[in-house]
Amino acid sequence: MHQRLSRLSVLPHIECLLLDRKFLIVQTSAGCPRFCDEPEGMSIGQSIFDALPELFGLEDLIISIIDGDMPSFELKALSRLQPDGSLLYFDLYIIHDAIKAPDRASIDETSQNLALLFLEDVTNTMSLEQTLVQSSNEMSLVLNKLSISEAYIRQIVTSIGDILLVTDHDGIIRRTNYRFTEVLGIGAEEAIRQPISDFIDASELDFTAIQTYLHNEDGQILRNVEAYARHRNGSRVVLSFSCSLLQSSDRNQPPEFIYLGRDITTTHYARQRLVTQSTISRTLAEAESLQTALPRLLAGIGMGLDWDIVEFWQPYQTWMSVQTSLVDQLRCEESWINPGVEASTWSEERYSSSILGGTSLVGRVWEQKRPIWVADVSHNLQFIHREPARTISLNTAFLSPLEVDGEAVGVLVLLCQDIRSRDPDMMQMLETLSSQIGQFVRRKRAEIALRHEQQRTEGLLRNILPEEIAERLKREPSTIADYYEDVTVLFADIVGFTRMSSQVEPHELVRRLNQIFSAFDELSETHGLEKIKTIGDAYMVVGGLPTPREDHASAIAAMALDMQVAIELFNQTSETSINIRIGIHSGPVIAGVIGIKKFIYDLWGDTVNIASRLESHGIAGQIQVSEATRDRVGSQYVFSERGEIDLKGRGSMRTFFLIGQRDPSSPIAEQA
Repeated sequence: MHQRLSRLSVLPHIECLLLDRKFLIVQTSAGCPRFCDEPEGMSIGQSIFDALPELFGLEDLIISIIDGDMPSFELKALSRLQPDGSLLYFDLYIIHDAIKAPDRASIDETSQNLALLFLEDVTNTMSLEQTLVQSSNEMSLVLNKLSISEAYIRQIVTSIGDILLVTDHDGIIRRTNYRFTEVLGIGAEEAIRQPISDFIDASELDFTAIQTYLHNEDGQILRNVEAYARHRNGSRVVLSFSCSLLQSSDRNQPPEFIYLGRDITTTHYARQRLVTQSTISRTLAEAESLQTALPRLLAGIGMGLDWDIVEFWQPYQTWMSVQTSLVDQLRCEESWINPGVEASTWSEERYSSSILGGTSLVGRVWEQKRPIWVADVSHNLQFIHREPARTISLNTAFLSPLEVDGEAVGVLVLLCQDIRSRDPDMMQMLETLSSQIGQFVRRKRAEIALRHEQQRTEGLLRNILPEEIAERLKREPSTIADYYEDVTVLFADIVGFTRMSSQVEPHELVRRLNQIFSAFDELSETHGLEKIKTIGDAYMVVGGLPTPREDHASAIAAMALDMQVAIELFNQTSETSINIRIGIHSGPVIAGVIGIKKFIYDLWGDTVNIASRLESHGIAGQIQVSEATRDRVGSQYVFSERGEIDLKGRGSMRTFFLIGQRDPSSPIAEQA
């Protein structure tokens, strides 16, 4: 452990770690792994995002802290599921690390500026807080049950700080307190003698089931029952109740039911934001592209944050008839709609239209690259679908741009039927999500560019080397040398090339040579042969490697004859009179790739040398082959014997001229 980290982490509930500019863990205190789902994810050298995915999308913020541009940052109430099934809660603090040498002796001198992360275990604090709140509620319920004095009950009702509702067995409110009316923005007289379902969403809270349970389980208390209520202004309020039965001393009187609750709207949405952010981080980590991620992203935002419609708008270009110029328009590319919202009319209107940039709320966000919170879209003149919005009772909207390197790539649009007050925390969270999605798009763009470059490089490699050899080089980047027992090598040389080079311009000479050799390349593909190289006006091809084949000599012979035909066609179309010499020999070779720069796949051995000598000692317009090649093709081709010739370095050798392919119907003449 780093000496400074050891000194900082003396408190048992606080751990710390150092993070470099590459977001890699440099040092950790001993207890850090318990804050990670996978202990090995908190190892030195690991990416911080493997250990703390909540930091995904906050790269620029962390760099600002490392550089000292920003003093600190904190994330509260993060959680991890422990092996025993319990939850570990912790707070995360990030500050600029100001350790100076020599304390930093073990850290790379090139990355002196680091971020110092503190992980504070707050599980006990949160548990204690929850226990104290619950104990207070339960104590209030016990006091209510112990006292049947109307005056005592009235005093409790008046002084209690939590919401209190007392109903009869029919769910009619008999008693309430100021806190309930304050939370919902109503008067006490409006609630008394009214059904509780008029104020608490009955679809979220089954009062009949609650009363039945409390009747059957006398003395039991239902705790942490969450339900939605509606404020007078239309906004949604989230409540958490403890429910119990209050039995009168007169057993002939029906019991009453006590609902003791708290307004947990802020806590509820804070929890939802954390869960949603975690969901979005996982979705982005697993997705291959923005198109595949969008459905899950929009659904996660909508369900996690209680929005009814979530849309993603992107630009596309169209020709305007008046200006006859290309302009940007925006259209909805993907959306998620709450199944409980009847939005068929909305979908027809919204997704069959496009929006010109700057002429609507979406266009404003796109052009200005700034988010907008709208309290009531149905009366906003810049919202072009006001009537459909009124039809399905849409009210609040939030629009946020998605940017990549300062360039807007889309607009995220969220709409809901609730009337919501401007929520800075939610806006900040949604802007962070937009930044995460933007970073995801940037990363995927880089991956696609890298993949395309890799494919281009591999294509170039396969164009230079045989595919089998290219694959071997990718797996084993070392010298390749293979021995082949029997192959056939062909050398061809353009006769009169030197004379032609003095008669035409250089670019025309190269054009003609490229035309000839391109035709030869096509022939090598047609006959399944391997082109080795060109040297000046010489062309080399081999049959029988890297994939061995028994008919390599016949295939080379067929290509040699086709090469003569190709030269004749070239002379006809270009009005030239060039010719070629061809030499062919069969035998063993060594094939491989050597060197580290400008390497090629090449052949070595006597077979190569003899084929080259046969070409150089040949006659223009003729295909000279060795006796070894003649014997391998058998009776498939017609030969005429040239006789003995003297080859440099080899002495006298019997050679033949390949005349053509034998007609299967003609008798086989005896060859000398």
